[in-house]
Amino acid sequence: MTAAERRQQRKDRPKRQAILLAARALFASQGFESTTMQQVVEEAGTSIGNCYFYFDNKRDLYLAVIRGVNEEIARRVDRALQQMETLPEKLAAAVYTGYIAAVRDSETTGRILVGTAHPEIRGEVIRYFTERIRRFLRHHRERWPEIDPSMAAHAWQGGMFHFLEKTLSGEMEEDPQVTGRFLVRWNLRGLGIAEDDIESAITALERLTEV
Repeated sequence: MTAAERRQQRKDRPKRQAILLAARALFASQGFESTTMQQVVEEAGTSIGNCYFYFDNKRDLYLAVIRGVNEEIARRVDRALQQMETLPEKLAAAVYTGYIAAVRDSETTGRILVGTAHPEIRGEVIRYFTERIRRFLRHHRERWPEIDPSMAAHAWQGGMFHFLEKTLSGEMEEDPQVTGRFLVRWNLRGLGIAEDDIESAITALERLTEV
């Protein structure tokens, strides 16, 4: 990238961000299907041509919003991991923080993550976090040599996303903290972690500053 291209990219960033913020608010309040590109540009205070300069279509815009939401949750999880010491504690923090972050911000983050039946968009959400889990398990492969990281990551994330959908739809009536701890125990047991270590990891969640 040339110096001129970098300068133009910095100049364009606020416009693109304004479109993303407007789209995020509308997708959260109205859903993917009911939101139009015209509504987005009116909310962002820009033109339809400018919007299509950055995003090819509504699906492309929604995916960009999804990626931003994913990255926000990932940053929260990473901060939680830094507060933990042992491997079971880090795993517990990853499960609990990711789930609680989406549930507590259900009016925006949660609705965007589960608010569309479009398979490609749903796949983007699941794929992003599945890959993070897969990388983590591969990095610690010596701890679970008998477990396939890919299969474990899919099983882990599939259960998490299902619980998130049921919680946000109101079908899961339990307190999110109770549900979050259940998910921690379920996933850590699936990795063969000892019960004493699991309970110590649950106790360590009290150290988290963002949940």
